[in-house]
Amino acid sequence: MKKVILTFALLAISLGVNAEFTDVKWNETYKDAIHYLQDNQIVKGYQDGSFGPLRNISRSEMLKILVESKFLDDDQAKQAVERFQNKNCFQDVQSSDWFAKYVCWAKEQGWVKGYEDGKYFRPFQDVTLVEGLKMSLVSGDIQYAQTERWYKGVVDAASQINVIPHNVIYFHDKLKRNQMADLIMRIVQHKQGSLADYLGDRSQYVASWDTLKLKENLINQVSNQCKTPHFNRMISQSLFEFYNPDQSCLSVSSIYNNSLDQLPDNFEHTKYKKMDYFTVFYKTNIQDQEIVDQLLASINYYTEDQVTTFEAKASSSQYRSMLGNYYVNFPSGFSSFNVREYPVQEEVNDKDLPFEDQVNRWRLEAEDRFDLESCRNYNFPSFMMFKIKTFYEYCQELEGSSDQ
Repeated sequence: MKKVILTFALLAISLGVNAEFTDVKWNETYKDAIHYLQDNQIVKGYQDGSFGPLRNISRSEMLKILVESKFLDDDQAKQAVERFQNKNCFQDVQSSDWFAKYVCWAKEQGWVKGYEDGKYFRPFQDVTLVEGLKMSLVSGDIQYAQTERWYKGVVDAASQINVIPHNVIYFHDKLKRNQMADLIMRIVQHKQGSLADYLGDRSQYVASWDTLKLKENLINQVSNQCKTPHFNRMISQSLFEFYNPDQSCLSVSSIYNNSLDQLPDNFEHTKYKKMDYFTVFYKTNIQDQEIVDQLLASINYYTEDQVTTFEAKASSSQYRSMLGNYYVNFPSGFSSFNVREYPVQEEVNDKDLPFEDQVNRWRLEAEDRFDLESCRNYNFPSFMMFKIKTFYEYCQELEGSSDQ
């Protein structure tokens, strides 16, 4: 089994001891995949003992990992790769670059084609989900269909065998190291015929072209002791996972008051208190109600009478919500925690990009998301700006094309 796994991935090449990673906590989504790869000496992590689960992977790093792992036990193939050391196969890949031989070998094998008609490889650019999927499928000798949008066939093939990590959001989002660990493990287990055993309850969740084009993060559907599925009238749901021996957790949700009659049957939260326009619910695995009450009382929501003091208190608190509507100062014993807010926020904030780049990103999303039928079913508002306007203009183009 070990040899089979080694033929697929060497996720990190660095010095270190085979001890538990300092930054892979009990609530890490893909801890089993990370530990399994580590136990089989595929990953060693960094010199400080960390794995870096949320770090991005660059194109050159990932390609080196996949090429070397492909021929880990094949000295003759390794020598073939060495012959590409002095190649200049892309304008931004110099023969002196440490990654040159891997990139140039992979280019000859058809693993990568580059950008701008093959001129540039962009070695330091972070790998996106679709790029990572293609590289992994190719290195695993898994076939995919050639489609007009190149990654449509890649996503469909990966979805068909359920190897796409279930917490990815969008085609072009950057792939994290923990997601890569899960992706590699899924491919390994698929090749061994044991993917269902590895996934367990997660087998029922399959990321696909349809979920990705709608940016539907399937982790929102996976219930645990403190989480329930999101629904569209929920303002937010915050899952606090405490770093304590009991592995305690607390989920707190805010629901619009005018939508309480629409709560799903599987919501399974307990009502805590009613605010001006929303009601707070909670779910927890903590049995001591007195402790639960203390934790809930430590969550301070914004109200109009706190205008002058809220910002100052929130800035010095243990945690402030993404929406900025509450901050927390949990009592002793619960002050060390991880928090996940749902629906999951996009990694890239369009507001941080130049406007032209924003428009290009919105246009790409429109092309991924809409066909003629979905355009006609989309309820465009009468007043449209920026992103929605870009969607509308693309749909108008599709309508115009259909009339010709």
